[in-house]
Formats: sequence, C-alpha cells, structure tokens
Amino acid sequence: MVIELRVSELTYASSRKAVLGSMFASLALLLFLVPAMVPDVSAAAVTTLCSSLPNSDGAGGASFGMGGIKTKAQGLVLALTSFSFPGLWLCYNATTSGCGSKSAFISLPSSFCSSQPTHGCSASGTALDKSLNLFYVDAINADLVECTASSGYQSCKVLPASSAFSGFEPSGLFLRGSTFFVSDRSCSGKVWNGTSSSLSVIATVGDQLISIAVSSKNPSKALHVYVGDAGACKGVAAHVVDATDGKPLPTPFTSSLAIQGLDSSLQFTAFNGAVEISLRVDRGMFAREMTVS
Repeated sequence: MVIELRVSELTYASSRKAVLGSMFASLALLLFLVPAMVPDVSAAAVTTLCSSLPNSDGAGGASFGMGGIKTKAQGLVLALTSFSFPGLWLCYNATTSGCGSKSAFISLPSSFCSSQPTHGCSASGTALDKSLNLFYVDAINADLVECTASSGYQSCKVLPASSAFSGFEPSGLFLRGSTFFVSDRSCSGKVWNGTSSSLSVIATVGDQLISIAVSSKNPSKALHVYVGDAGACKGVAAHVVDATDGKPLPTPFTSSLAIQGLDSSLQFTAFNGAVEISLRVDRGMFAREMTVS
C-alpha cells in the first residue's frame, strides 16, 4: 500500500479537521519530517516516506510508538515500536523521500519480556539516544525500559526510575539529552521528569496524558512541557496542555480523543479508534492541516 501524506494550507483562523485513514506510526512521521510552514504558504507539500516503511509487524500488529534522533553518520534515524508483537524497526537516513536503509523487524528478547509482571512487553512512548539505544515506557507493566543498540536490542533492562510509576500508567516519552519526560495515561494524569535513575512528578493534570513533548513554541520562548490530554476522564474535548503553566491550548475537537503523538513543534496526531486527525498549534492558533490519500 502506498500512502501519500499531504500538507495543505490553513489560515490562522481555521480549525478544520483532516480525517486520516492511516495508522498512527505512519502519520506520526510528519512530526519529524515536515518542516515548519507559515500559514500563507499556498503550495501543498507531499511526502511519500511512509510508503517505504512497514505498516505492521507482519503478524497483524501495528506500530504504536516512534522515536527519532539526528546523527552525523546516519542522518535522521527513526525507531518504530510495535505494541502487540514486541519489537521495532529502524529507518536510517530518513528524508521525505524515504529511508536510505532500514532494518527488518527486530523482536525484543523473549526472555526479558517473559520476566515482566504481565509476562510480555507492551511498548508505547519511544525514544532513541545518540548511540541509538532504545528507550520505551510500558503502561501495562508500569516501567521504563532500555534496550542497547550494541546488543542488537537483545539486551534490555528495566531502569531504576520505573519505581516512580507504581500505581500509574506511563504512556508518553520524550528524551532531551539525558533527561526523560514521561506522561501518565491513567486518570491521575501525572507528568514526570528526571534521569534513568530517578523521576519526580512535575505536574498533575488529572486526565489521560498519552503523549508528551518539550517545546519553546510559546510567547516566552522558554522550554515548556506539553502533554496530549485525551479529555476522557474529565469528559471534555481532547486538547494539548502546557504542563509548565498549567494552561490548555486551543483545540479543534469537540469530544475526547487519544492524542497519540506530540512533538517539539507542537504538531500532534489524535485517534478515536476509527480515524486519525493531525493538526498543528502555532502561537495558540491552528496553522496546519494534514490529509492522507
């Protein structure tokens, strides 16, 4: 299946929603690859990167998490993690034209997954460091996991910081340098940051926070933590929250939705079980529309 992702013009005043009939991991590639665009750009930009990536793990499961890192030797490297069949793919030298090269599906070690509390691995929020080590949070097992690149991702361990997640459901993951930012998909809506050794709560939103990012896209140009709030626990419309200021951003939604992906440009994807919507919030107004054909 060939998927084209189209970015079309929106005015600041618009709040149109683009219905997307594709899986999260495919759509989320735009979070890394589509450059910032001012609202008066009239030409549509098209990328076909998704057509070069797998859209399932070959056994009926879909990708859920994605992490990316820019490297000197291998350009932009993307990691897509599978939720239902534990493992990942890697895309090297990723551009809007596709992957320079890519891995086969890499299964996580069965010995590690069977040692987890639920006897399985359920990767959600995903990140890579500069050494291409894989980090992910597992909401089912309530832990933060590292799998090393040097072992071919066959050496995995639960990191000590996981002790902060007892009674919660870590879902979103953002890695900035050596600092981890994690969001909680339980109705407690916790937000943590810290190191692989220790995490502390920095905010409590009280709703399902499935995604998280750090961005300076705000009037003060300071780094703030943003989370994708599904709105399901409070019975409100899905929206992005500035967890640093405790303020919600404008939203085009009228009901709860799972905001699965969020990046430093405040681009995000949302999923309601049947369709996907992708928009960008820019200076508090909607500046981008994305569609799939």
